[in-house]
Amino acid sequence: MMHLCGVGGVREEFVWGGDVADVSTGLASPTLLFGHIPYMTQTFEAISPYEMVLLCKSPVDHVLSLAKSMFDARAQRPDQVWMRNNLSVEDVIEHIVRGYEIEGVRIGSYSDMFSDFVCKWVPHAAFTLRMDQLVPLQPEVITRIANLAGVELPSDWEYRVSRGARQEISATYMPTFHSDKAEAYRDIAQRLLEEAAPSALDCYDGICPR
Repeated sequence: MMHLCGVGGVREEFVWGGDVADVSTGLASPTLLFGHIPYMTQTFEAISPYEMVLLCKSPVDHVLSLAKSMFDARAQRPDQVWMRNNLSVEDVIEHIVRGYEIEGVRIGSYSDMFSDFVCKWVPHAAFTLRMDQLVPLQPEVITRIANLAGVELPSDWEYRVSRGARQEISATYMPTFHSDKAEAYRDIAQRLLEEAAPSALDCYDGICPR
């Protein structure tokens, strides 16, 4: 969606959570801020003057994305390297859901993470959007986001969005699990979430555009 907004004199800026307060003060022109906000409730106050769209990935898909990232050579945190070298995909999925402490790195349970990263943000969003409601692209949803950002959709917006997601220009692209175990991995993630993080599934099921 960031590729929709470089029009109409609207400035774009990617932010990390700790930078929200800095970039959201003294803005001289309309600005679209986008990025990954870490698990910090103190940023609510920093973004309160601005309209926020909260884009949520399903817990199953998110857990699988996190598992894939562990096998990405670009991931060099000590726990990521250790897991990549010592665990199967199935074991990595379980560690992500239940939480772990490896090589001096402690990661809490997925239930706690989803609560902090998604559920606590829902009341602060102008509206929430599930990833499965965005793909395939729905013009009415894209139009609503553009209106919220105060920009006019360019005539080639669909091309811009699809182009921006292409593997060769995406810095964060990771291939899917192309194997005969792909569905089995989804089943494992679903089962573990139902067992160890049912609140995340309940929260996600309650999210819809408003």
